[in-house]
Amino acid sequence: MLGVGSYIFIGKRFEKMKIIVTGSKGLIGSEVTRFLKRKHEVIEFDLLLGHDLGIEFFVKEMFALNKANALVNLFDMNDHIN
Repeated sequence: MLGVGSYIFIGKRFEKMKIIVTGSKGLIGSEVTRFLKRKHEVIEFDLLLGHDLGIEFFVKEMFALNKANALVNLFDMNDHIN
């Protein structure tokens, strides 16, 4: 497999990627998610969706159940933001 731009080249054809985006509902994450969804399958993880990425068991289980070609990690916890 060879990565070319935002596609993976397999043999002689380009395929859409399955991409996990953590922090998908945040300021940057929402824009990145919107951009990636134009050409790829995106799996979103965010606190606003009920996903607590601070819990190791949850993270391991979710990543085991959702195999992907790539991960964009934009997850962050800000104590000063409600």
